[in-house]
Amino acid sequence: MKLSFRYRFILSFLSIEILFISLIVFFNFTSLSKLSHSLIEEKIETGTTLFTEMMKTPLIIYDLGTLDNQAESFVKLKNIAAVKVFDKEHRLLSNASADSQIKMDRFEETSGDIEENGRTFRLIEASIKMDDETIGYAKILFEISESLEIIEDNRRLTFLLVLIEITISTFIAYIIGNRLTRALNRLTLSAERIAEDEETQIPSVGANGDEITILSDALQLMQERIRERNGKLNNAMAELKEDILKRNELESKLIFEKSINKTLVESANAIIAIMDKDGVMININPYGERFTGYTQKEIASEPYFWARFLQPHMQDKVVGIIKNAREGNITKSFQNAWISIEGEERIFEWSNALVLDEKGQMQYVTTIGIDITEQKERELELEKAKEAAETAAKAKSDFLANMSHEIRTPLNGIIGLTELVLKSDLNARQRDFLEKSNLSSHALLDVINDILDYSKIEAGKFDLENKPFELNSVLNNIMSLFEFQAIQKGVSITLDIHLNESVMIGDALRLTQILTNLVGNAIKFTDSGSIVVHVVSTNEDDDSVCLQFSIKDTGIGMNSKAQKKLFQEFSQADTSITRKYGGTGLGLAISKQLVQMMGGEIRVESEEGMGSTFIFTAVFGKMKSFALQSTVEKIVISRESLDAIKGARILLAEDNTINQIVVVELLEELEMIVDIAANGKEAVALAGMILYDLILMDLQMPVMDGFEATKEIRMIPEYKEVPIIALSAAVMQKDKELTSAVGMNAHLSKPIDYAALTDTLVRWIRPLRTVSKSTVEEKKEAAPSEVFGTIEGIDLKALRDLVGNNSEKIKRYLLYFCDEFEMIDSMLDLTNVQSDSFKHVIHTLKGTGGNLSIIKVYALAGAIEASDDVSEIETLSSQLINAVKEVIEAIRSFYQEEKKDEVTASHSIESVREFINAIIADLAQSTVIEQGRIGVLEEMLQGVSHDDLRKEVIEYIHTYQYDNALAVLQKIVGSMK
Repeated sequence: MKLSFRYRFILSFLSIEILFISLIVFFNFTSLSKLSHSLIEEKIETGTTLFTEMMKTPLIIYDLGTLDNQAESFVKLKNIAAVKVFDKEHRLLSNASADSQIKMDRFEETSGDIEENGRTFRLIEASIKMDDETIGYAKILFEISESLEIIEDNRRLTFLLVLIEITISTFIAYIIGNRLTRALNRLTLSAERIAEDEETQIPSVGANGDEITILSDALQLMQERIRERNGKLNNAMAELKEDILKRNELESKLIFEKSINKTLVESANAIIAIMDKDGVMININPYGERFTGYTQKEIASEPYFWARFLQPHMQDKVVGIIKNAREGNITKSFQNAWISIEGEERIFEWSNALVLDEKGQMQYVTTIGIDITEQKERELELEKAKEAAETAAKAKSDFLANMSHEIRTPLNGIIGLTELVLKSDLNARQRDFLEKSNLSSHALLDVINDILDYSKIEAGKFDLENKPFELNSVLNNIMSLFEFQAIQKGVSITLDIHLNESVMIGDALRLTQILTNLVGNAIKFTDSGSIVVHVVSTNEDDDSVCLQFSIKDTGIGMNSKAQKKLFQEFSQADTSITRKYGGTGLGLAISKQLVQMMGGEIRVESEEGMGSTFIFTAVFGKMKSFALQSTVEKIVISRESLDAIKGARILLAEDNTINQIVVVELLEELEMIVDIAANGKEAVALAGMILYDLILMDLQMPVMDGFEATKEIRMIPEYKEVPIIALSAAVMQKDKELTSAVGMNAHLSKPIDYAALTDTLVRWIRPLRTVSKSTVEEKKEAAPSEVFGTIEGIDLKALRDLVGNNSEKIKRYLLYFCDEFEMIDSMLDLTNVQSDSFKHVIHTLKGTGGNLSIIKVYALAGAIEASDDVSEIETLSSQLINAVKEVIEAIRSFYQEEKKDEVTASHSIESVREFINAIIADLAQSTVIEQGRIGVLEEMLQGVSHDDLRKEVIEYIHTYQYDNALAVLQKIVGSMK
């Protein structure tokens, strides 16, 4: 039978709707099933995570009681049937069951979901980990019957809805077909999103109360509950994790601190104890137990048990300290001895502290006793060492005094005779040798003075003078002293003064000593560039002024390590400098001490290769204007007095023949009449026959010394007021005190200083005649002699502008140039114009030529230095050599000096070898080589050695470096054929 269109439409609609409903049911059922199983898995996973986290802490500390409690509390949760906890070796630590009829062991051999007695279970095994390390295992039996029943109910409900829907659809398909299809599609989509855990808005479909609406509401409710449960679970997990972390951190910290404190107390090398308010020592560390010989239990057995460790006379005092602590008064530290059970006595230094209760009352006293027995013994040893050091210092002082006299006596003769000979007519070679000898003698004297100064400063017996002096005069003297050394090195030296006043009150001699040391060092370590001495006032008031002196050079500089050692005694920047430049290492140490005694400070600013600046301050007294005038007048009067005492008769008591010659020569230059006594007895006899205007008395003489002689001379009535001046190399303070005690008026040290001698004579000899002041003023204002004439190759006018219009100074500088560059041929090696030695000579010639206004030499040396063309340098160097020779010849001709004699004598190899071997033998014995033998040696070496070796060995002998000279001569002899 053929159906109508309507029925065909209805049947088609119903068929399609049934199929569509079937699909909806299928997807709905699938989604619900997935969702339900997903919830089951999520609950199981959440429960497993919660349980393993709960078990970590008690499992770490192995707290079985807490494990049992945690397991019991966990099985009370819904859907938890039973649990077991194992350690990492799978040993059972704890188990619990929600139902006594459930035996978990029956489930351990199976896997997946297990059915028993109409109930469904699932067994989960999980590792318990801490920082990725397994610390145990857990087995959890979950009951999932209820969840499965919910799934089954949903299935039945779904089929019921399908049947109802099909029945209803038969009647109302043509009305609700389209609506139903759209609604189910929308609900299906929402269900899928919910199943996939996506956020979605459940649509409102159908009328209130119909199945689709109910299903929509159910999905909406389910989504909200899932979201709510997930939120709560996430919050709970976060809080649980935070609590677990805090608890673990706190426990770890407490365990660590407890371990540290215990280790500190037990390992401390000191007694650490705690006493209660009753005097019971409730705790003492192992060190205290070992020392006392008692255990902690014995010491804590009764109040004040520990008092038996004290010396009898200290027991009441120490017990009183503890009793006073009850009142809140604690003696924080004291020292006393403890005596062990074996009788060993040790001294301890105790540090005490109060431990108060919540009411602020004394509860305990903690004490720490450090053994200071060895420290006390060392203090006693140091006291003894101090006494020994003071004794040694006195012995050293006596030794230095004796050595000073023994060294200064012959040195006085050497310097004096040398200076006398230098005043006679000498050829250039002789003068050169004598000047070097004089420099060496003064260098030795400087070393002796440095050692004595340092010894006196160290002993606290060094006093500064406090007299008026003219600062500009001191500074100008310093500049004059080093001016030619700077010119010879091609270094400029300038003085920059910014002061309102020039006359100061202080110790001019010691200021000169500081400046001499610093400026001398600047010249020593500066090969090119400049040196600037800068003086400025930094602070002043009505009575005093603080001056800052800075000596800046462009020399070798020094690094920070060298600067740290700079002002230490007997040290220099480094040993290589000591070898290259020499020195005792005392100069800066003494300068620092002197600066500090002058109320100032000294420091250095330096950079290696960039030069150095030494800066020091010193405080001086200020003079009023009238004082300045009186000082100037005093100088004038002294000059008048020097002429006024000419012809005075002086007795010299001196046993050393050389010293006699030196002093007599100096006195006769001043037109004095001199008698000589070889010892004190002769001096007394001469004084008894002749009334002298002044007596110069040596202290240490044979037959009768100067002290005894002075006493006897003072007994002569006519000699009550006659000045007697001590003349000795003994310059220690105690020597000056002894001379004053026997009646001597002043003390002159050896070697004799000409200025000091003249000042002493003027001060103590009564004037014999009157000299007009105008005569003295004329002498004082007389200008130095000028240089007249011309010297080929030298601009004398420019030279006068540079060094002053002083003929003697100009002559000395020019003749020194002649001596320095006499051997210019051997000094410049034209075959190696790129060598450092060649460049150094050129640089020196440029500086010296410029400073001495030797025009052609300066120009040629400058052109060589600026050129990079080797052939041009060689050509210019030949011209320079000729120019140097020409100017030397012109200088010597101008001053009527004869050129150094040429060596013409010839000697056989045998005679040369024999002579050199004789010199070698004397050098090996440190025998002084006479000047004549040095000249013959230099002559003989010309034919058998290179010029550099010859000059080197002669220089070594002149400077008394005999070991170095010996080595070079042996090398020369070895190379002779």
